[in-house]
Amino acid sequence: MEKLKKEIANIVAKSMEQDFLDIKYSLLLESHNFYRIIKIDIINDNLMGLNKFDSYHAHKFVRSGWEGRLIIDTKTKSIISVTTISNLRQLISKIETRKYHYIDIILFNLNSKYNLYEQIQLEETLNIEDQIYKRKFKEITNNLDINLEDYTYHIVAYDFRYDKVVDMNMYLMDSNFNILKKSELMSYIEPDYIELTYPNNINTNPIETNIMPIDKKKGIDLSIKKKIKQKRGD
Repeated sequence: MEKLKKEIANIVAKSMEQDFLDIKYSLLLESHNFYRIIKIDIINDNLMGLNKFDSYHAHKFVRSGWEGRLIIDTKTKSIISVTTISNLRQLISKIETRKYHYIDIILFNLNSKYNLYEQIQLEETLNIEDQIYKRKFKEITNNLDINLEDYTYHIVAYDFRYDKVVDMNMYLMDSNFNILKKSELMSYIEPDYIELTYPNNINTNPIETNIMPIDKKKGIDLSIKKKIKQKRGD
């Protein structure tokens, strides 16, 4: 999977540090409300380039009118999606009130086998809510002519500050968002992308911009898991 990690890391870096900035500084709009949403559209567009490899497939899915992309790696039997670290942290913090987000749905269907604190239910004993998770997973993976039973779901999460990608990791989680493995991806980014700057348009000095310096070592705060009750099996 190392090759795929490198491909995804550089796609995210190019999308944010080159393609997004090209759009951002060329439109010269009065307000920038669309910036937050267009970032994932740019990443999704560039992820489609992975289809040039035989073992990778970019799968399109729609949830409530929102389009997402999943990367299917048939060689390692892995499914990967990309989001921001802040979005993933928010999902974890709202685990008791948030339901049926696509990340939650895929984790339940593919990564329940890794659950740390509960026993997996047999198919014939699934409750109504679990059946909903199963049905929604089929909707997300519709038209995928692949047996996903042995696949594992991984989440790539990045942080973008001062017009640069400052943190990126791949997470393996169980269905309760317990982090089982974290792989750092910043080292995979090629220098051309990580060094890209727009000196005439931005000031990246955190002191001069009155923004607190970033702790680049900080990813998802694992301590938040201690404050969250188990989502299922209470």
